[in-house]
Amino acid sequence: MVLVIGATVWGVATGASTVIQNNYYEEVMESVEKVKERFCIENIGVDDALTELRIWVFNYGPIDLTIDLIRVTGGNNISSHSDSISISVGEIELITLEPTQVSLMRGLSITIELRSSRGNKVYDSIRVP
Repeated sequence: MVLVIGATVWGVATGASTVIQNNYYEEVMESVEKVKERFCIENIGVDDALTELRIWVFNYGPIDLTIDLIRVTGGNNISSHSDSISISVGEIELITLEPTQVSLMRGLSITIELRSSRGNKVYDSIRVP
């Protein structure tokens, strides 16, 4: 009976430690990928009719990138866009937006926030010409 109980406890302990080890490994690998992720807003532009916002994003890190949130802030207004935009290593991606809640007016200062699927953020701003 003692051997059966001992073997059962050993089996449960081994299984639990394996699960904990695997979870820890996955968390560490996610953290490593988050640290490796590198991107920036290369340029921001507005069309002549003030209806379209263009954002060029450069992925200069060693891993692929997915942008999942674009937030445009201008004056007291905020426009959020939830997208899933993939950018490969070394690529520049043009993102074109029609701001829904921020009117693009000449002289307005706007701020762009991009958030990746790993939680990294970059910011840039422009004054609408």
